[in-house]
Amino acid sequence: MDPLSSSVSSRLKPTNFNSTPRQLHPLKPLNRPRHLPPPSPQRPLLFSTTKPTTISTSFTHKNLTALPIFPHPTSLLPSSSLHVHRTPATGYAAALLDTTQSTGSLHEVRRDVRKLSRLLQNSQIQALLNDPFLGDQEKGKAMKELAKKGKFNKHLFNLLKMMVEKKKLGIVSEVLEEFERVYDELIGTK
Repeated sequence: MDPLSSSVSSRLKPTNFNSTPRQLHPLKPLNRPRHLPPPSPQRPLLFSTTKPTTISTSFTHKNLTALPIFPHPTSLLPSSSLHVHRTPATGYAAALLDTTQSTGSLHEVRRDVRKLSRLLQNSQIQALLNDPFLGDQEKGKAMKELAKKGKFNKHLFNLLKMMVEKKKLGIVSEVLEEFERVYDELIGTK
């Protein structure tokens, strides 16, 4: 390789594109010249033309007849992942229902949900869960113990355990009611 006769830094001179300094502000748009005229009936918003356009003059030339149109990212997702739940309780109930339906334990879990709902209506358990002087850890331990003694299905037990860890014990009854509602809709009993 031949050495350069002059230094690179002396041959390159910085170009000042803007003669005045720019003031950047996150809420102010940059004052850039418009390269495209606004859309009109003669010139629609879509950027397809019959005449090829060249992209660059300094590199290899590529002719484009039209810009590709990509679908919206959410249209690429499977439809099952697009469910939006109105409340956290609905989401937890739907997750439990989906899991138990895929494992074939839906009816068993429904029986356990009914049993747990009846237990949660017990005045002593209500007093325990609503006690403001009792911490979340103690309430969680009591709920886990209740689930163990009740010999509930592992999916219901795991849901309760997760709700204890996420400090969502206050909505357990609502989750169980939502499970019942969605179960009834699914089976067609109501």
